[in-house]
Amino acid sequence: MKRTLWIIAMVLVIAAGTIVALYLFRKNKALKQYIHPQSQAVVSVALDDLLLDNMSSFFTQQTDSTRSASGFFTFENWTNAGIYIPAHIHFFSLKDHPLTFYTIQKITSPEKWGIFLKQQGAAVVQPMGHAEQPFSFAHLYSGVDVLYNDQYLLFRFTGLQPEENDDMHAIWKAMDSWVYIEDLDFHSAAYPQKHISYRHTDGAFQLFAEVAAGHIQLSGSWNLNSAIPTLSRQRILTEDDAFITLRSNLPLRETPFIPHSLASFSDLDPKTLALQTFDYVDVLVRSATTVQHDTIISYDYDEDFNSIEKKEIQESSVPVIESLWKGGTPLAAALPGKLFYQFNKYITDSLILLSTKQDKEFTPTFASTSSPFSLKVDFRHLPSSWDQLFAPLRKKSFQITLETVVVNPNRLDLSGQIQYDP
Repeated sequence: MKRTLWIIAMVLVIAAGTIVALYLFRKNKALKQYIHPQSQAVVSVALDDLLLDNMSSFFTQQTDSTRSASGFFTFENWTNAGIYIPAHIHFFSLKDHPLTFYTIQKITSPEKWGIFLKQQGAAVVQPMGHAEQPFSFAHLYSGVDVLYNDQYLLFRFTGLQPEENDDMHAIWKAMDSWVYIEDLDFHSAAYPQKHISYRHTDGAFQLFAEVAAGHIQLSGSWNLNSAIPTLSRQRILTEDDAFITLRSNLPLRETPFIPHSLASFSDLDPKTLALQTFDYVDVLVRSATTVQHDTIISYDYDEDFNSIEKKEIQESSVPVIESLWKGGTPLAAALPGKLFYQFNKYITDSLILLSTKQDKEFTPTFASTSSPFSLKVDFRHLPSSWDQLFAPLRKKSFQITLETVVVNPNRLDLSGQIQYDP
């Protein structure tokens, strides 16, 4: 009996040692993952840690959930796609494309990868490059594209609609200058081992996430180039149907995603906007709707084939969206009046309101706060016209909260959470 127990104990020790060794081997191998040498930010997802720490909920979801028609995002699909799946997946963004993320991964089986593309119905597969070094492009899913050859894949993930693929081609052509994630200076700096991390390569910003069933804890830090006061004044927003509420007293050069987001839907130059006098901005997106009228111009021909211009007034229901800015006259002139919807522009003293709703008067109320930047997103109040894009998050009742606290005039600490129905 003792001998049997001893054998069982040894088997368990060997098995545990093998698992630990494999875990450490995969973790170290993940450091040999390529990224662009001029990456502005890196997102790291600890797949092995996520799986080990959330084993029970993972298998519950695999059992309970129904597969989508394409199965694009299912775990088992990617394990059979002919791609090496590392312990940590690293995504990077570039200065000119801060809202787009890329990742470079290795192909283990070109044959399986080809089968995977066919199963996904990949669109626009185009052979490119020289005959000696051919590569191909494929559109996999909304916002997901890939360049690949027999060795590597370059994925692009974006919520925008890129008109060209020059960014991917530039990264691919710079293949000889790709560097390992471990070679970047910022990676050697000590940071918490979290499930998900978002870090700027210059060390200015970092956000970490710990994932559990139904809850994600957020933490991080933000080093500023500009000194800010301990207390700030922000508009009081109390709407109970708010989908997005963002408030910021930070200079626009500290929040480049704001002007870049505006530039994505207009002809605005982000650099020009960042130079304007600025004290405050907020964004409020509600589930409530308002009616807008657009003039549609079409052309027809009369009996003599002369061109006739026809105008038609089209009525559409759009979400109520407001953005209040505090700044000077040049700022008011620089802000666009047309984004993805028509925005009415109202100016009172130093306040500029952009709104999809026609409100000739607005009387905002301000109050002091110790959080110079805050963000709340509640998918329970998702505008109905956006449901097609974010229905999975609405069904899970995703709620995101992010707050900041001033540590000193040049540093903020970040905290928050993401809640959802597991």
